[in-house]
Amino acid sequence: MTGMPSAQASHRPAPKPNGASNGNAANGCGPCTNGDTDGSGKSVGDPAVARMTSLVDRLGRAVHCLQFADGLNPAQWAVLRYLDRANRYSRTPTAISEYLGTTRGTVSQTIKALEAKGMIRRAASGRDRRAVLLELTGEGRAALEDDPLHCVASVAGMLGDELDEASRFLDRVVDCLQAGNGSLGFGMCADCTHFCRNGFGGEAHRCGLTGDPLSAVDSTKICVNYSAPSAP
Repeated sequence: MTGMPSAQASHRPAPKPNGASNGNAANGCGPCTNGDTDGSGKSVGDPAVARMTSLVDRLGRAVHCLQFADGLNPAQWAVLRYLDRANRYSRTPTAISEYLGTTRGTVSQTIKALEAKGMIRRAASGRDRRAVLLELTGEGRAALEDDPLHCVASVAGMLGDELDEASRFLDRVVDCLQAGNGSLGFGMCADCTHFCRNGFGGEAHRCGLTGDPLSAVDSTKICVNYSAPSAP
């Protein structure tokens, strides 16, 4: 991904229907509630919990403000980053809406604005002529070279050995919140249960869900059809 690593790229399972578990319980978290603890025994009113909540809120506000840059707004930057990371099954307006947790109407307006700026274009789907696929143009990729979140990525890089721990924490926070609002799961292709490594021999992988060949680059993209492996 160009820019800041996103917690939303974590390899989380899609929620199950009828309130069934989506696997987040294995991570020590479940749907967001108004209970007295945070799921680990600490009280929601505990000073450490309150401080962490405040820091997450402040970080979100700071990152939001940074993204009013180069004639774009935060929603437009988010769509550019998503299209840079998403595989060919996931570059639809609906998938963008699911990933970003926003309305289709908002995404539609954002797409129109980016098209007008020449940063994204519509492409035909080889699987369904009715489907609308979106892709970055050269202008869109050039814009990401100056992603305003590069400064956040630089700060994150200075965490050194603490970066993995911080990323796991943010992954779990996002997992818990998404479990409560029923969001789809997104994750990296190579970590999906449908991924068949060397499925066609040599370095040609295969998607077990669609039967399509996957390149090495494909395997690093995030997918709307991601399915997390079962816990051992």
